[in-house]
Amino acid sequence: MHPALSISELLNIIFAHLDQRSNLNNARVCKQWYHSSQAARWREINGWRDFDALFRKLAPIKWVDYMNKRKEFSEYPRLKDWERFEEYSKLVRTISLDDSEKYNAIFDIVGQTRPYINIFPNLYTLQWNATRKEFHYLLFVHPNVKEFIATLPPTSTRQAEFETWVPLFVDSISRMPLLQHLEIRCDEFEPTTRHRLLEVIKGLRCLRTILLPRYHITARIIEEVSLLPHLKKLSSQETGIDRTIFTFPQFDPCLRKEAFPSLTTLSICADVQSSSQFLSQRYFPSNIRRLHLEMPSLENPGAVRSLLETVAGTCTLIEEVSFRDQDVHDHREMTPQDQIGLETLRPVFACPMLTTLEIRHHYPLALGTPELEILASELPSIETLLLNEGPIHHPERSPLTLDVLLIFSSRCRKLQKLGLYVDASVSITHVLDGQEFHGFPELRSFSVGLSHIEDAESVALFLGQICPPNCEVALAGPETRSVRRNMWRKVNGMLPTLAKMRLAERERIGKQVRMLEVEVERLRALQRS
Repeated sequence: MHPALSISELLNIIFAHLDQRSNLNNARVCKQWYHSSQAARWREINGWRDFDALFRKLAPIKWVDYMNKRKEFSEYPRLKDWERFEEYSKLVRTISLDDSEKYNAIFDIVGQTRPYINIFPNLYTLQWNATRKEFHYLLFVHPNVKEFIATLPPTSTRQAEFETWVPLFVDSISRMPLLQHLEIRCDEFEPTTRHRLLEVIKGLRCLRTILLPRYHITARIIEEVSLLPHLKKLSSQETGIDRTIFTFPQFDPCLRKEAFPSLTTLSICADVQSSSQFLSQRYFPSNIRRLHLEMPSLENPGAVRSLLETVAGTCTLIEEVSFRDQDVHDHREMTPQDQIGLETLRPVFACPMLTTLEIRHHYPLALGTPELEILASELPSIETLLLNEGPIHHPERSPLTLDVLLIFSSRCRKLQKLGLYVDASVSITHVLDGQEFHGFPELRSFSVGLSHIEDAESVALFLGQICPPNCEVALAGPETRSVRRNMWRKVNGMLPTLAKMRLAERERIGKQVRMLEVEVERLRALQRS
Protein backbone atom coordinates (compact mmCIF):
# COMPACT_ATOMS: atom_id res chain seq x y z
CA MET A 1 0.00 0.00 0.00
CA HIS A 2 1.28 3.46 -0.88
CA PRO A 3 2.27 5.47 2.23
CA ALA A 4 -0.08 8.29 1.19
CA LEU A 5 -3.05 5.96 1.73
CA SER A 6 -2.24 5.80 5.43
CA ILE A 7 -2.81 9.53 5.92
CA SER A 8 -6.19 9.92 7.65
CA GLU A 9 -6.88 13.40 6.29
CA LEU A 10 -6.28 12.25 2.71
CA LEU A 11 -8.44 9.16 3.20
CA ASN A 12 -11.29 11.30 4.55
CA ILE A 13 -11.19 13.49 1.44
CA ILE A 14 -11.13 10.49 -0.92
CA PHE A 15 -13.88 8.55 0.86
CA ALA A 16 -16.11 11.63 1.03
CA HIS A 17 -16.40 11.50 -2.79
CA LEU A 18 -17.19 7.78 -3.01
CA ASP A 19 -20.59 6.11 -2.95
CA GLN A 20 -21.86 4.10 0.00
CA ARG A 21 -21.15 0.69 -1.57
CA SER A 22 -17.50 1.62 -2.20
CA ASN A 23 -17.05 2.80 1.37
CA LEU A 24 -18.54 -0.44 2.69
CA ASN A 25 -15.83 -2.31 0.79
CA ASN A 26 -13.16 0.12 2.00
CA ALA A 27 -14.18 -0.53 5.60
CA ARG A 28 -12.97 -4.14 5.24
CA VAL A 29 -9.39 -3.23 4.24
CA CYS A 30 -7.94 -2.29 7.62
CA LYS A 31 -8.81 -0.56 10.87
CA GLN A 32 -7.70 2.87 9.68
CA TRP A 33 -9.74 2.59 6.50
CA TYR A 34 -12.69 1.41 8.57
CA HIS A 35 -12.69 4.59 10.66
CA SER A 36 -12.31 6.85 7.61
CA SER A 37 -15.10 5.07 5.72
CA GLN A 38 -17.39 5.30 8.74
CA ALA A 39 -16.71 9.03 9.01
CA ALA A 40 -17.70 9.43 5.36
CA ARG A 41 -20.79 7.22 5.76
CA TRP A 42 -22.28 9.07 8.72
CA ARG A 43 -21.13 12.58 7.90
CA GLU A 44 -24.53 13.47 6.41
CA ILE A 45 -27.94 12.24 7.55
CA ASN A 46 -29.96 13.12 4.48
CA GLY A 47 -33.52 11.89 4.73
CA TRP A 48 -35.38 9.29 6.76
CA ARG A 49 -33.55 6.33 5.27
CA ASP A 50 -30.27 7.53 6.77
CA PHE A 51 -32.08 8.45 9.99
CA ASP A 52 -33.51 4.94 10.25
CA ALA A 53 -30.10 3.35 9.65
CA LEU A 54 -28.46 5.55 12.28
CA PHE A 55 -30.99 4.94 15.05
CA ARG A 56 -30.92 1.20 14.45
CA LYS A 57 -27.45 1.48 15.98
CA LEU A 58 -29.24 2.49 19.18
CA ALA A 59 -31.96 -0.18 19.22
CA PRO A 60 -33.91 -2.37 16.75
CA ILE A 61 -36.78 -0.60 14.98
CA LYS A 62 -40.06 -2.26 14.01
CA TRP A 63 -43.32 -1.35 12.32
CA VAL A 64 -46.26 -1.08 14.73
CA ASP A 65 -48.82 0.31 12.28
CA TYR A 66 -47.88 -0.40 8.70
CA MET A 67 -51.04 1.15 7.25
CA ASN A 68 -50.38 4.48 8.97
CA LYS A 69 -46.61 4.06 8.59
CA ARG A 70 -45.62 4.23 12.25
CA LYS A 71 -42.40 2.85 13.72
CA GLU A 72 -40.99 2.40 17.20
CA PHE A 73 -38.10 0.75 19.03
CA SER A 74 -38.66 -2.93 19.75
CA GLU A 75 -36.85 -2.44 23.09
CA TYR A 76 -35.83 0.46 25.30
CA PRO A 77 -32.26 1.71 24.74
CA ARG A 78 -29.95 1.06 27.68
CA LEU A 79 -26.78 2.88 28.71
CA LYS A 80 -24.51 0.53 26.74
CA ASP A 81 -26.72 1.12 23.69
CA TRP A 82 -26.21 4.85 24.01
CA GLU A 83 -22.46 4.32 24.33
CA ARG A 84 -22.51 2.36 21.07
CA PHE A 85 -24.70 4.99 19.42
CA GLU A 86 -22.28 7.74 20.43
CA GLU A 87 -19.56 6.18 18.27
CA TYR A 88 -21.69 6.99 15.23
CA SER A 89 -23.51 10.15 16.33
CA LYS A 90 -20.24 11.99 16.93
CA LEU A 91 -19.44 11.52 13.22
CA VAL A 92 -22.59 13.36 12.08
CA ARG A 93 -21.95 16.85 10.69
CA THR A 94 -25.16 17.49 8.73
CA ILE A 95 -28.80 16.52 9.35
CA SER A 96 -31.44 17.21 6.71
CA LEU A 97 -34.94 15.89 7.46
CA ASP A 98 -38.53 16.48 6.46
CA ASP A 99 -41.36 16.35 8.95
CA SER A 100 -42.64 12.81 9.52
CA GLU A 101 -45.13 11.36 11.98
CA LYS A 102 -44.01 7.75 11.64
CA TYR A 103 -41.01 8.30 13.94
CA ASN A 104 -42.90 10.11 16.72
CA ALA A 105 -42.64 7.14 19.10
CA ILE A 106 -38.90 6.86 18.47
CA PHE A 107 -38.44 10.58 19.08
CA ASP A 108 -40.32 10.27 22.38
CA ILE A 109 -38.13 7.41 23.62
CA VAL A 110 -34.94 9.17 22.55
CA GLY A 111 -36.01 12.27 24.46
CA GLN A 112 -36.81 10.21 27.57
CA THR A 113 -33.75 7.95 27.67
CA ARG A 114 -30.84 10.00 26.31
CA PRO A 115 -28.10 10.27 28.96
CA TYR A 116 -27.06 13.74 27.76
CA ILE A 117 -28.78 16.63 26.01
CA ASN A 118 -26.43 16.97 23.05
CA ILE A 119 -26.65 13.64 21.24
CA PHE A 120 -24.87 15.04 18.14
CA PRO A 121 -21.85 16.83 19.63
CA ASN A 122 -20.26 17.66 16.26
CA LEU A 123 -23.39 18.64 14.34
CA TYR A 124 -22.64 21.64 12.12
CA THR A 125 -25.64 21.97 9.77
CA LEU A 126 -29.31 21.36 10.61
CA GLN A 127 -31.95 21.54 7.89
CA TRP A 128 -35.59 20.97 8.84
CA ASN A 129 -38.68 21.03 6.61
CA ALA A 130 -41.71 21.50 8.85
CA THR A 131 -45.26 20.78 7.65
CA ARG A 132 -47.15 20.81 10.95
CA LYS A 133 -46.90 21.70 14.61
CA GLU A 134 -43.77 19.81 15.65
CA PHE A 135 -41.39 19.83 18.62
CA HIS A 136 -39.27 16.74 17.99
CA TYR A 137 -36.83 18.74 15.88
CA LEU A 138 -35.62 20.21 19.20
CA LEU A 139 -33.69 16.95 19.72
CA PHE A 140 -31.28 18.22 17.08
CA VAL A 141 -31.12 21.86 18.20
CA HIS A 142 -27.77 22.01 19.97
CA PRO A 143 -25.45 24.88 20.93
CA ASN A 144 -22.76 23.63 18.54
CA VAL A 145 -24.93 24.04 15.40
CA LYS A 146 -23.43 26.63 13.03
CA GLU A 147 -25.92 26.49 10.13
CA PHE A 148 -29.71 26.32 10.50
CA ILE A 149 -32.04 26.14 7.50
CA ALA A 150 -35.77 25.91 8.18
CA THR A 151 -38.62 25.61 5.67
CA LEU A 152 -42.17 26.42 6.78
CA PRO A 153 -45.33 25.68 4.75
CA PRO A 154 -47.18 28.43 2.83
CA THR A 155 -49.52 30.59 4.86
CA SER A 156 -52.51 29.38 2.84
CA THR A 157 -51.98 25.76 3.94
CA ARG A 158 -51.22 26.35 7.60
CA GLN A 159 -53.61 25.15 10.26
CA ALA A 160 -54.63 27.48 13.10
CA GLU A 161 -52.56 25.50 15.62
CA PHE A 162 -49.52 25.87 13.38
CA GLU A 163 -49.68 29.66 13.72
CA THR A 164 -49.39 29.32 17.50
CA TRP A 165 -46.34 27.07 17.03
CA VAL A 166 -44.37 29.45 14.78
CA PRO A 167 -43.42 31.91 17.57
CA LEU A 168 -42.17 28.97 19.68
CA PHE A 169 -40.16 27.78 16.70
CA VAL A 170 -38.59 31.22 16.37
CA ASP A 171 -37.71 31.27 20.07
CA SER A 172 -35.98 27.90 19.75
CA ILE A 173 -33.40 29.44 17.41
CA SER A 174 -31.84 31.13 20.43
CA ARG A 175 -30.73 27.67 21.63
CA MET A 176 -28.03 27.80 18.94
CA PRO A 177 -25.94 30.79 20.11
CA LEU A 178 -23.00 29.98 17.81
CA LEU A 179 -25.06 30.15 14.60
CA GLN A 180 -23.18 31.56 11.63
CA HIS A 181 -25.80 30.90 8.94
CA LEU A 182 -29.54 31.42 9.51
CA GLU A 183 -31.95 30.74 6.66
CA ILE A 184 -35.73 30.74 7.02
CA ARG A 185 -37.76 29.76 3.96
CA CYS A 186 -41.43 30.71 4.02
CA ASP A 187 -43.75 33.24 2.45
CA GLU A 188 -44.68 35.41 5.42
CA PHE A 189 -44.42 35.95 9.17
CA GLU A 190 -47.02 37.66 11.31
CA PRO A 191 -45.83 41.10 12.59
CA THR A 192 -45.56 39.79 16.16
CA THR A 193 -43.48 36.84 14.94
CA ARG A 194 -41.21 39.20 12.97
CA HIS A 195 -40.63 41.12 16.20
CA ARG A 196 -39.74 37.90 18.05
CA LEU A 197 -37.38 36.89 15.27
CA LEU A 198 -35.61 40.22 15.44
CA GLU A 199 -35.08 39.88 19.18
CA VAL A 200 -33.60 36.40 18.66
CA ILE A 201 -31.29 37.52 15.85
CA LYS A 202 -29.94 40.38 17.95
CA GLY A 203 -28.54 37.85 20.40
CA LEU A 204 -26.76 35.71 17.80
CA ARG A 205 -23.45 37.56 17.74
CA CYS A 206 -21.65 35.03 15.51
CA LEU A 207 -24.00 35.35 12.55
CA ARG A 208 -22.33 35.75 9.17
CA THR A 209 -25.29 35.10 6.86
CA ILE A 210 -28.99 35.90 7.29
CA LEU A 211 -31.52 34.85 4.66
CA LEU A 212 -35.11 35.91 5.42
CA PRO A 213 -38.45 35.62 3.60
CA ARG A 214 -39.08 38.00 0.74
CA TYR A 215 -39.89 41.61 1.74
CA HIS A 216 -39.01 40.94 5.40
CA ILE A 217 -35.78 42.96 5.54
CA THR A 218 -37.36 46.01 7.11
CA ALA A 219 -35.81 49.24 8.35
CA ARG A 220 -35.82 48.03 11.94
CA ILE A 221 -34.17 44.73 11.07
CA ILE A 222 -31.43 46.58 9.19
CA GLU A 223 -30.83 48.89 12.15
CA GLU A 224 -30.57 46.05 14.65
CA VAL A 225 -28.46 43.59 12.64
CA SER A 226 -26.11 46.38 11.56
CA LEU A 227 -24.40 45.96 14.94
CA LEU A 228 -23.56 42.28 14.42
CA PRO A 229 -19.76 42.30 14.11
CA HIS A 230 -19.33 39.36 11.71
CA LEU A 231 -22.37 39.73 9.45
CA LYS A 232 -21.32 39.46 5.79
CA LYS A 233 -24.61 38.75 4.03
CA LEU A 234 -28.14 40.05 4.66
CA SER A 235 -30.38 38.75 1.90
CA SER A 236 -33.91 37.56 1.10
CA GLN A 237 -35.54 34.86 -0.98
CA GLU A 238 -36.31 35.58 -4.62
CA THR A 239 -39.77 34.03 -4.33
CA GLY A 240 -42.38 34.32 -1.64
CA ILE A 241 -45.57 36.14 -0.79
CA ASP A 242 -47.37 38.20 -3.42
CA ARG A 243 -46.42 41.81 -2.79
CA THR A 244 -49.97 43.02 -3.54
CA ILE A 245 -51.12 41.52 -0.22
CA PHE A 246 -48.01 42.45 1.77
CA THR A 247 -47.99 45.61 3.86
CA PHE A 248 -44.70 47.45 3.37
CA PRO A 249 -43.64 49.47 6.41
CA GLN A 250 -41.86 52.76 5.90
CA PHE A 251 -38.25 52.21 4.89
CA ASP A 252 -36.09 54.76 6.69
CA PRO A 253 -33.30 52.95 8.60
CA CYS A 254 -30.77 55.10 10.38
CA LEU A 255 -27.24 53.69 10.51
CA ARG A 256 -24.69 54.38 13.21
CA LYS A 257 -21.00 54.97 12.70
CA GLU A 258 -20.12 51.36 13.56
CA ALA A 259 -22.82 49.85 11.30
CA PHE A 260 -22.05 46.74 9.26
CA PRO A 261 -18.28 46.44 9.77
CA SER A 262 -18.11 43.23 7.69
CA LEU A 263 -21.14 43.37 5.36
CA THR A 264 -20.50 42.64 1.66
CA THR A 265 -23.95 41.48 0.42
CA LEU A 266 -27.22 43.33 1.00
CA SER A 267 -30.80 42.96 -0.26
CA ILE A 268 -33.39 45.68 0.26
CA CYS A 269 -36.97 46.21 -0.89
CA ALA A 270 -38.01 49.86 -1.01
CA ASP A 271 -39.04 52.50 -3.52
CA VAL A 272 -36.40 54.41 -5.45
CA GLN A 273 -36.48 57.49 -3.23
CA SER A 274 -36.16 55.54 0.04
CA SER A 275 -33.45 53.29 -1.40
CA SER A 276 -31.44 56.27 -2.66
CA GLN A 277 -31.68 58.03 0.70
CA PHE A 278 -30.54 54.88 2.48
CA LEU A 279 -27.58 54.36 0.15
CA SER A 280 -26.58 58.00 0.54
CA GLN A 281 -26.35 57.89 4.32
CA ARG A 282 -23.03 58.93 5.79
CA TYR A 283 -22.44 55.59 7.50
CA PHE A 284 -23.66 53.30 4.74
CA PRO A 285 -21.03 50.52 4.50
CA SER A 286 -18.48 51.31 1.82
CA ASN A 287 -17.36 47.68 1.55
CA ILE A 288 -20.59 46.48 -0.12
CA ARG A 289 -19.78 44.26 -3.12
CA ARG A 290 -23.17 42.70 -3.92
CA LEU A 291 -26.37 44.76 -3.87
CA HIS A 292 -29.86 43.46 -4.66
CA LEU A 293 -32.59 46.06 -5.09
CA GLU A 294 -36.30 45.22 -5.35
CA MET A 295 -39.02 47.79 -5.86
CA PRO A 296 -42.44 47.36 -4.16
CA SER A 297 -44.07 49.10 -7.16
CA LEU A 298 -43.20 49.85 -10.78
CA GLU A 299 -40.71 52.68 -11.27
CA ASN A 300 -40.06 54.84 -14.32
CA PRO A 301 -36.70 54.61 -16.14
CA GLY A 302 -35.61 58.06 -14.97
CA ALA A 303 -35.98 57.08 -11.32
CA VAL A 304 -34.13 53.81 -11.95
CA ARG A 305 -31.22 55.72 -13.54
CA SER A 306 -31.09 58.03 -10.51
CA LEU A 307 -30.90 55.00 -8.22
CA LEU A 308 -28.11 53.40 -10.26
CA GLU A 309 -26.19 56.69 -10.17
CA THR A 310 -26.40 56.58 -6.38
CA VAL A 311 -25.16 52.98 -6.37
CA ALA A 312 -22.21 53.83 -8.61
CA GLY A 313 -21.30 56.86 -6.50
CA THR A 314 -21.64 55.18 -3.10
CA CYS A 315 -20.52 51.59 -3.64
CA THR A 316 -17.10 52.03 -5.21
CA LEU A 317 -16.21 48.35 -4.71
CA ILE A 318 -19.46 47.00 -6.14
CA GLU A 319 -19.15 43.74 -8.09
CA GLU A 320 -22.77 42.67 -8.41
CA VAL A 321 -25.89 44.77 -9.01
CA SER A 322 -29.35 43.21 -9.19
CA PHE A 323 -32.50 45.25 -9.87
CA ARG A 324 -36.03 43.81 -9.83
CA ASP A 325 -39.17 45.69 -10.78
CA GLN A 326 -41.95 43.32 -11.83
CA ASP A 327 -45.65 43.10 -11.01
CA VAL A 328 -47.75 40.24 -12.41
CA HIS A 329 -50.93 42.12 -11.42
CA ASP A 330 -50.14 45.28 -13.41
CA HIS A 331 -51.88 45.10 -16.80
CA ARG A 332 -51.23 48.61 -18.09
CA GLU A 333 -50.43 48.92 -21.78
CA MET A 334 -46.73 49.35 -22.46
CA THR A 335 -45.43 52.65 -23.79
CA PRO A 336 -41.86 53.49 -24.86
CA GLN A 337 -41.55 55.73 -21.79
CA ASP A 338 -42.01 52.67 -19.56
CA GLN A 339 -39.03 50.74 -20.94
CA ILE A 340 -35.53 50.71 -19.49
CA GLY A 341 -32.96 51.57 -22.13
CA LEU A 342 -29.23 52.08 -22.45
CA GLU A 343 -29.26 55.54 -20.86
CA THR A 344 -30.95 54.10 -17.78
CA LEU A 345 -28.16 51.54 -17.37
CA ARG A 346 -25.28 53.85 -18.27
CA PRO A 347 -24.35 54.71 -14.62
CA VAL A 348 -23.17 51.13 -13.97
CA PHE A 349 -20.49 51.58 -16.64
CA ALA A 350 -18.66 53.67 -14.04
CA CYS A 351 -18.28 50.66 -11.72
CA PRO A 352 -14.78 49.34 -12.52
CA MET A 353 -15.13 46.06 -10.60
CA LEU A 354 -18.60 45.10 -11.87
CA THR A 355 -18.85 41.42 -12.83
CA THR A 356 -22.61 40.82 -12.45
CA LEU A 357 -25.53 42.87 -13.74
CA GLU A 358 -29.08 41.55 -13.42
CA ILE A 359 -32.13 43.52 -14.54
CA ARG A 360 -35.68 42.21 -14.01
CA HIS A 361 -38.21 44.73 -15.32
CA HIS A 362 -41.94 44.53 -15.95
CA TYR A 363 -41.54 45.50 -19.60
CA PRO A 364 -38.95 44.38 -22.19
CA LEU A 365 -35.75 46.42 -22.22
CA ALA A 366 -35.43 48.98 -25.00
CA LEU A 367 -32.12 47.59 -26.22
CA GLY A 368 -31.49 47.01 -29.90
CA THR A 369 -28.36 45.73 -31.59
CA PRO A 370 -26.54 49.13 -31.50
CA GLU A 371 -27.27 49.53 -27.79
CA LEU A 372 -26.09 46.00 -27.02
CA GLU A 373 -22.84 46.68 -28.87
CA ILE A 374 -22.21 49.73 -26.67
CA LEU A 375 -23.16 47.84 -23.50
CA ALA A 376 -20.88 44.90 -24.33
CA SER A 377 -18.00 47.26 -25.12
CA GLU A 378 -18.43 49.07 -21.80
CA LEU A 379 -18.54 45.84 -19.77
CA PRO A 380 -15.73 43.67 -21.17
CA SER A 381 -15.09 41.95 -17.80
CA ILE A 382 -18.72 41.06 -17.10
CA GLU A 383 -19.28 37.45 -16.01
CA THR A 384 -23.04 37.38 -15.41
CA LEU A 385 -25.37 39.49 -17.54
CA LEU A 386 -29.13 38.92 -17.25
CA LEU A 387 -31.06 41.46 -19.30
CA ASN A 388 -34.69 40.79 -18.43
CA GLU A 389 -35.05 37.54 -20.37
CA GLY A 390 -38.48 36.96 -18.79
CA PRO A 391 -40.49 40.21 -18.84
CA ILE A 392 -44.01 40.01 -17.41
CA HIS A 393 -45.54 42.19 -20.13
CA HIS A 394 -44.03 41.56 -23.55
CA PRO A 395 -44.89 41.47 -27.25
CA GLU A 396 -45.15 38.12 -28.98
CA ARG A 397 -41.83 38.64 -30.77
CA SER A 398 -38.64 40.30 -29.56
CA PRO A 399 -36.79 42.63 -31.97
CA LEU A 400 -33.55 40.83 -31.03
CA THR A 401 -32.44 37.69 -32.85
CA LEU A 402 -29.83 35.10 -31.92
CA ASP A 403 -27.11 36.83 -33.94
CA VAL A 404 -26.73 39.37 -31.11
CA LEU A 405 -24.93 36.60 -29.21
CA LEU A 406 -21.92 37.23 -31.46
CA ILE A 407 -21.66 40.72 -29.96
CA PHE A 408 -21.12 39.27 -26.50
CA SER A 409 -18.97 36.34 -27.59
CA SER A 410 -16.47 38.74 -29.19
CA ARG A 411 -16.50 41.53 -26.59
CA CYS A 412 -17.27 39.79 -23.27
CA ARG A 413 -14.82 36.91 -23.19
CA LYS A 414 -15.31 36.19 -19.46
CA LEU A 415 -19.07 35.79 -19.72
CA GLN A 416 -20.35 32.73 -17.83
CA LYS A 417 -24.08 33.45 -17.62
CA LEU A 418 -26.14 35.37 -20.17
CA GLY A 419 -29.87 36.09 -20.23
CA LEU A 420 -31.72 37.64 -23.19
CA TYR A 421 -35.29 37.71 -24.50
CA VAL A 422 -34.88 37.01 -28.22
CA ASP A 423 -36.81 35.90 -31.28
CA ALA A 424 -35.15 32.59 -32.14
CA SER A 425 -37.60 31.88 -34.96
CA VAL A 426 -35.71 34.14 -37.39
CA SER A 427 -33.30 32.12 -39.53
CA ILE A 428 -29.71 32.96 -38.61
CA THR A 429 -27.90 29.88 -39.97
CA HIS A 430 -26.31 32.07 -42.67
CA VAL A 431 -24.73 34.42 -40.14
CA LEU A 432 -21.65 32.27 -39.52
CA ASP A 433 -21.09 31.30 -43.16
CA GLY A 434 -17.73 32.43 -44.50
CA GLN A 435 -16.81 34.77 -41.64
CA GLU A 436 -14.53 34.78 -38.66
CA PHE A 437 -16.30 34.62 -35.30
CA HIS A 438 -15.48 34.02 -31.66
CA GLY A 439 -17.31 31.44 -29.58
CA PHE A 440 -17.99 31.80 -25.87
CA PRO A 441 -14.97 30.31 -24.05
CA GLU A 442 -16.57 30.16 -20.58
CA LEU A 443 -20.35 30.41 -21.00
CA ARG A 444 -22.14 28.00 -18.65
CA SER A 445 -25.75 29.17 -18.93
CA PHE A 446 -27.80 30.90 -21.62
CA SER A 447 -31.12 31.96 -20.10
CA VAL A 448 -33.86 32.51 -22.69
CA GLY A 449 -36.94 32.93 -20.50
CA LEU A 450 -39.58 31.76 -22.94
CA SER A 451 -38.20 33.40 -26.07
CA HIS A 452 -40.07 32.60 -29.27
CA ILE A 453 -38.78 29.56 -31.16
CA GLU A 454 -40.06 27.49 -34.10
CA ASP A 455 -37.21 25.27 -35.31
CA ALA A 456 -35.22 23.63 -32.50
CA GLU A 457 -32.73 22.00 -34.88
CA SER A 458 -31.55 25.22 -36.55
CA VAL A 459 -31.28 27.01 -33.21
CA ALA A 460 -29.26 24.15 -31.74
CA LEU A 461 -26.96 24.16 -34.80
CA PHE A 462 -26.28 27.87 -34.35
CA LEU A 463 -25.71 27.67 -30.59
CA GLY A 464 -23.51 24.61 -31.06
CA GLN A 465 -21.12 26.77 -33.11
CA ILE A 466 -20.57 29.40 -30.40
CA CYS A 467 -21.30 27.69 -27.05
CA PRO A 468 -19.00 25.31 -25.14
CA PRO A 469 -20.20 21.70 -24.58
CA ASN A 470 -21.14 22.27 -20.94
CA CYS A 471 -23.37 25.28 -21.67
CA GLU A 472 -27.01 24.85 -20.62
CA VAL A 473 -30.10 26.59 -21.95
CA ALA A 474 -32.07 27.84 -18.93
CA LEU A 475 -35.84 28.23 -19.15
CA ALA A 476 -38.35 30.33 -17.26
CA GLY A 477 -41.95 31.39 -17.58
CA PRO A 478 -45.50 30.06 -17.17
CA GLU A 479 -46.06 26.34 -17.58
CA THR A 480 -48.98 26.96 -19.97
CA ARG A 481 -46.57 27.61 -22.84
CA SER A 482 -45.57 23.99 -22.93
CA VAL A 483 -44.93 23.87 -26.71
CA ARG A 484 -42.33 26.65 -26.56
CA ARG A 485 -40.82 25.21 -23.41
CA ASN A 486 -40.50 21.77 -24.99
CA MET A 487 -38.79 23.26 -28.05
CA TRP A 488 -36.13 24.87 -25.87
CA ARG A 489 -35.71 21.65 -23.93
CA LYS A 490 -35.04 19.92 -27.23
CA VAL A 491 -32.36 22.52 -27.99
CA ASN A 492 -30.86 21.92 -24.57
CA GLY A 493 -30.68 18.19 -25.27
CA MET A 494 -28.93 18.58 -28.63
CA LEU A 495 -26.54 21.37 -27.67
CA PRO A 496 -23.82 19.35 -25.84
CA THR A 497 -23.41 16.88 -28.71
CA LEU A 498 -23.28 19.59 -31.37
CA ALA A 499 -20.79 21.64 -29.37
CA LYS A 500 -18.54 18.60 -28.91
CA MET A 501 -18.73 17.86 -32.64
CA ARG A 502 -17.71 21.44 -33.39
CA LEU A 503 -14.70 21.20 -31.06
CA ALA A 504 -13.68 17.86 -32.55
CA GLU A 505 -13.93 19.31 -36.07
CA ARG A 506 -11.82 22.30 -35.09
CA GLU A 507 -9.19 20.04 -33.57
CA ARG A 508 -9.16 17.90 -36.72
CA ILE A 509 -8.77 20.94 -38.97
CA GLY A 510 -6.13 22.40 -36.68
CA LYS A 511 -4.17 19.17 -36.81
CA GLN A 512 -4.33 19.13 -40.61
CA VAL A 513 -3.17 22.75 -40.76
CA ARG A 514 -0.22 21.99 -38.51
CA MET A 515 0.71 18.98 -40.66
CA LEU A 516 0.57 21.16 -43.79
CA GLU A 517 2.75 23.79 -42.11
CA VAL A 518 5.33 21.13 -41.25
CA GLU A 519 5.26 19.86 -44.82
CA VAL A 520 5.68 23.38 -46.20
CA GLU A 521 8.69 23.97 -43.95
CA ARG A 522 10.18 20.66 -45.08
CA LEU A 523 9.77 21.57 -48.74
CA ARG A 524 11.28 25.00 -48.16
CA ALA A 525 14.26 23.40 -46.45
CA LEU A 526 14.75 21.07 -49.42
CA GLN A 527 14.53 23.99 -51.81
CA ARG A 528 17.16 25.96 -49.88
CA SER A 529 19.52 22.98 -49.86
